[in-house]
Amino acid sequence: VAILYNIGRCGSTLLTSIVSKTRQCRVLSEPKALLDVVNILTAKERVISRDAAEYYDLVKETFILLTPDLNRKYFIKTHSQIIYLLPLVHQVLPGMKESYMHRAMRPTMTSVMRAFSSMVPMWLAEKMFI
Repeated sequence: VAILYNIGRCGSTLLTSIVSKTRQCRVLSEPKALLDVVNILTAKERVISRDAAEYYDLVKETFILLTPDLNRKYFIKTHSQIIYLLPLVHQVLPGMKESYMHRAMRPTMTSVMRAFSSMVPMWLAEKMFI
């Protein structure tokens, strides 16, 4: 299993598409189950009765569901919030490979503005790039 975690607007979708075209592994792009586990483990109102073994089991079962075929290679693209799970993921999948993808702030913000320009008032967009 290889995991790519990233900030948004950095080219990770393009990279994921390229990896998918090789057909050497199954590609999972931003699986909701993984983000749900991050949300459970980082919730401020965590149930105190849960212990580390329960969290380990939750992460393990999630990866069993996401990567059921032991004879296949998997490439999982996810958001940077996965960093909260990485210690547990390395325990569950000791041979896992990971990469972090990012981009400089100015090109990232330019990309965000282009992608979501209809959602941002023009006066704000102009102030951000003065």
